[in-house]
Amino acid sequence: VAKYKPKYATVRDVMTPEQCKEAGIEYYSLECILDWAAELAQYAQNVIIIPKYDCIDQIPDKYMLGYSVPTSYGGTPLPIEMFSGRRVHLLGGNPEVQIEYYLKIPDSVVSLDNNQMHLRASFGNTWTWNGYTRLQDIEQGRNIETSLGLWPAVALSIGNFVSYFNQFTPVSVDQEKNG
Repeated sequence: VAKYKPKYATVRDVMTPEQCKEAGIEYYSLECILDWAAELAQYAQNVIIIPKYDCIDQIPDKYMLGYSVPTSYGGTPLPIEMFSGRRVHLLGGNPEVQIEYYLKIPDSVVSLDNNQMHLRASFGNTWTWNGYTRLQDIEQGRNIETSLGLWPAVALSIGNFVSYFNQFTPVSVDQEKNG
């Protein structure tokens, strides 16, 4: 983190001793995780803390909150509405589920990951407003180079996702002039 100075960095999920025992991982206290967050804040623009139990009021506002969108691998067991009023990053989940969670607290979600889109793009699939489509099915009649595989599918997926979210957050003329 010190070397690359990323825009976003996460610390370990904040979990209870019982949650850690169930997951088979070592327990670290909220205080310890906040110490790690303070260290990361020296190098990352946004430090994301992922609470897995109701401790949100103990996390300083200077940190973003991460909400792990439920998947077969796990998720945040708290209702997303508890995160309202804080800057929230959605972690995991497919785009349709991310949208579902975004729509519950649209003024609080400021970022989300695209791991699912990247994974699906590696198989030649791109995300559209209607779900995933094989890149070769939408490129007919267009000059899209599918031999590049991953990157055209990633670019189209992210472009489609941005387009989807732009319907909720119109850009003003002043914002367009200033980039």
